[in-house]
Amino acid sequence: MKTAVVRIHRHGGPEVLQYEEVDLHEPGPGEVLMRQTAIGLNFSDVYQREGDAGPHESQPMPIVLGGQGAGVVEAVGLGVANFKPGDMVAYIYSGAYAERRTVPAARLLHLRAGISDKVAAATLLRGLTAEYLVRRLYRVKAGDTVLVHAAAGGMGLILGQWASALGAPPDGGPLSAGYFTVPTLFASKSNNWRLAREEIFGPVLVAIPFRGEDDVIQMANDSHYGLAGYVFSNNATRAIRVAHQLDAGWVQVNQGKGQIAGQPYGGFKESGLGKEMSLESMIDGFSRLKTVTINLDL
Repeated sequence: MKTAVVRIHRHGGPEVLQYEEVDLHEPGPGEVLMRQTAIGLNFSDVYQREGDAGPHESQPMPIVLGGQGAGVVEAVGLGVANFKPGDMVAYIYSGAYAERRTVPAARLLHLRAGISDKVAAATLLRGLTAEYLVRRLYRVKAGDTVLVHAAAGGMGLILGQWASALGAPPDGGPLSAGYFTVPTLFASKSNNWRLAREEIFGPVLVAIPFRGEDDVIQMANDSHYGLAGYVFSNNATRAIRVAHQLDAGWVQVNQGKGQIAGQPYGGFKESGLGKEMSLESMIDGFSRLKTVTINLDL
């Protein structure tokens, strides 16, 4: 039996990748023959191709790259009882860049309905890494604050969502009967992703470095929304100057308190029209009134 693979005969750049046909043996004891429908791509594949250190085993040339994939079981070897032809499976095992391949049955996972082969092949390694971080290295629990670096990447997205999901309602107290999300701080170098640009009604913040006052104002206003904003600074003059330049209906300075009864309140842009709970809403529902509240007790 033959199968197509992508392998290398020496280390180097993309030019060393070779598409070739090789012999494929029948599944031996404890092995499964599978036809791959999705193959994961990871930075570790690049490290292995270039000969750099990485999470892969040293192998003699030629090397079939890749370490994770998903597909359909075609045949099983002696002693394999948990898998049968037709099963959808995923795995982590070296030599993934192949059309068909044999894999030890102990390395396979059944794919449940609703999990596509593409999702499994792309995220299995990241998912296992996230599981190790939030359940083994440290068991994240409700009330923990989690800082996720590079939260917009594949690993960061899984880790952030998993950490938030572990924030189950506490056993007692006012949050025990309702929805609860663990407070999470995301760290990123870019303002170009949804968490930083949309209204997030939950205990979630994103921290982005900025070069100066003009830069942070530009990032804060680079959104379709403008409900509320917050400015914290030990320089009151600067804080007020920044507050007046923010496109938000309510800006708090050095505080994060609730609304004062009768306070004009409403958003700019797509965050609402008019100012509810105030006389202004009776006068002009399309006004752009801004409220700035300042904590002077510093």
